Amino acid sequence: FEPYDRLSPTIVEGTEALVDAAERSGVERIVFGSSLFAHGPEDGAVVDDTSPTTPLLDYGRAKLDAESAMTSARLSAGTVSVRLPHVYGWNDLLFGILRSGYLPFPADLDRRFPHLHVTDAARVLVAAVERGGSGPAVVADDVMVDWRTFFEVVTTYSPSSRVIPLPGTPIRAALSLLDRLPLRTPTMLAADTIRGWNLELSTESGTLDRFGLEPAFPSVETGIPDVLDGALPWRWRHPVLDRR
Repeated sequence: FEPYDRLSPTIVEGTEALVDAAERSGVERIVFGSSLFAHGPEDGAVVDDTSPTTPLLDYGRAKLDAESAMTSARLSAGTVSVRLPHVYGWNDLLFGILRSGYLPFPADLDRRFPHLHVTDAARVLVAAVERGGSGPAVVADDVMVDWRTFFEVVTTYSPSSRVIPLPGTPIRAALSLLDRLPLRTPTMLAADTIRGWNLELSTESGTLDRFGLEPAFPSVETGIPDVLDGALPWRWRHPVLDRR
């Protein structure tokens, strides 16, 4: 979530270089891991493949520009841009911070945003290679939730974890100043990270159907317990309700 000028050399120019190399080498198909941040919020409208691309984040702009490089490729089997939502898993930013026991979260917890377990994200990318197709493909799990629900599931299965809501605006302003430092080390936590956590987007259920898949984790209710098993040394299980 760095500023655009820091993202462009890798996400945009790097993708262009890969596309050129693929064409020269006879590659038939490229599948690109894009982002739902290529879209912008539209008064609660449901985002699909045909929705306008009006990115508010530099990360979304970079992904969209990389998609343009993909569509210019002359590959026999075409290109697919899989627009991924918030992909959560054992080693992602949120659960990485949560290992400390505390997660300061500078965002409106009532914002709704699509999620997808990392296992299902990987399955989609593989299926996109195998099944083919072309153009953008919006994907997410089957159940839309807000961040409040997301973290309620986390604390249900890991009661010792503490999510601390914080005001996003002043933290985003402070990070914006840090973003301008020329020698700053690249980081996942930047001003656009906060902006992204505060965006609100919705998707339909069944987005994995086009790839012939049913989600292994159709909602955060099933996905987060699996992630906690890998992210934390232990998690709480109800002694009666857990019948395994």
